[in-house]
Amino acid sequence: MSHLENNKRLARNTVMLYIRMLFIMAVTLYTSRIILQVLGIEDFGIYNVVAGVVLMFGFLNNAMTAAVQRFVSFELGRNDVRRLHTIFSMSVSIHILLAVLVLLLAETVGLYVIYSYLTIPEERMFAALVIYQCALISFAVSILQVPYMSCIIAHEKMDIYAIGTILDCCSKLVGVYLLTILTGDKLIWYGIILLVISIMVAVFYRTYAIKSFAECHYKFIWDKSLFNNMITYSGWSLFGGVATVGAMQGVNILLNIFFGPAVNAARGIAYQVNSAVSSLYSSFTQAVNPQIIKQYSAGNLDYTQQLIFRSCRFTYLLVLLFACPIFFETGRILELWLGVIPEHAMTFCRLVLISTLIDCISMPLVPAVNATGKIKKYQIVVGNLLIMNLPVSYILLDITDKPEVSFYVAIAISVLTTSARLWICHSLLKFPIINFIKSVFGKIIPTTILSISPMLLYRYVNDLNLLANLCVCLFIVLLSIWFMGLENGEKEMVKNKLFKTIRKND
Repeated sequence: MSHLENNKRLARNTVMLYIRMLFIMAVTLYTSRIILQVLGIEDFGIYNVVAGVVLMFGFLNNAMTAAVQRFVSFELGRNDVRRLHTIFSMSVSIHILLAVLVLLLAETVGLYVIYSYLTIPEERMFAALVIYQCALISFAVSILQVPYMSCIIAHEKMDIYAIGTILDCCSKLVGVYLLTILTGDKLIWYGIILLVISIMVAVFYRTYAIKSFAECHYKFIWDKSLFNNMITYSGWSLFGGVATVGAMQGVNILLNIFFGPAVNAARGIAYQVNSAVSSLYSSFTQAVNPQIIKQYSAGNLDYTQQLIFRSCRFTYLLVLLFACPIFFETGRILELWLGVIPEHAMTFCRLVLISTLIDCISMPLVPAVNATGKIKKYQIVVGNLLIMNLPVSYILLDITDKPEVSFYVAIAISVLTTSARLWICHSLLKFPIINFIKSVFGKIIPTTILSISPMLLYRYVNDLNLLANLCVCLFIVLLSIWFMGLENGEKEMVKNKLFKTIRKND
């Protein structure tokens, strides 16, 4: 397949994922408001922290997900159909064992954490245990789904991926409506509704994969060499997964221990906003990641380097476009969205957006490292940096008694991990680091300054309604991206596309 065809496919997949993203963003913001109103701040916080305990065991699944996606994409790039079927069948067997292991750990270690460490009112403990079991079963379903989802993404069927996530969102809309009319304990009903939705969406993806891809017909195959390769690869990913869970869910549990469910609710709101914004770059990276791995496996190293540089820059610029207006209008957006704003939520939202902006610069470097298969150094360095989030946050929370400090720690860690990813990727792929700095940082830094400076002045001299302020901010960021963020060839491509679209409509 030519580079032009690859670019067209990448553009088409990105568009499909952005349609998905916009729909998800709208539904997520609406449903979060209703759920917060129906459950109340305390129950909403309880759900976030209890579901977070289940996600603690996600490091096992995340490790194998990275391995399966890498091996499937790599073999697609080499066009080895027989090997691809072997990889799929092996991954299904491994994920069945993994699901059993997670269930055992969650029913022992997980329950111990809930009973011994979490701050949950005694009268809400039964409801917390019920939603824990619902979240656990839902998580087990997602583990068994990984091989099928990996094939859908590796084949770049992003339209199906988009349809599945839209189905998930529509189901949650129905679930929110049911939550408002059902009688009884709303928190328990919420857990049951989410479990049913996760099973339904899993059936959709699995049915499509089995019907569409020859390799997705499971047959028990035991390939000792492949098993060792996948386990070795995922073993290092496992270390990184533990670090990521410690950085995210470990801090969430710390906040519960120090401050109770109300702060977990504020953190949950912040990460709902962050999820909507970060879906911008996750949509783009999901479209480009298989391309990076396939081009590397095919030996197209120069084109792989171009994809990496452009992905890092575009990812940041896409997030900046929406993060900037939200940052400047956080208070009024949360008030319009939620009605009642939980304490700390506004500050948490802004700090999480900053951390996300820093992270998204280097996220396209991760599939490049995975493509090489040499992930030991990456997981050791980045994993150790991420895990430092937990002890440093604990010390500072104990000293300051301010929940915001955990977010400041996360920002500092994001800066360090971005630097580490760049250094490791440079050492593995041998691309000139000066070229990366010019192509990426040389564009995004002046774009950010040009985006922020007028808004700081504008906020002091004018204060229009929310919609007007958001439009002004979006316009300023768009101008900044056009003049500072895009290269000349990219501007020409955008102009040609616009002229072509206009001529079609005439």
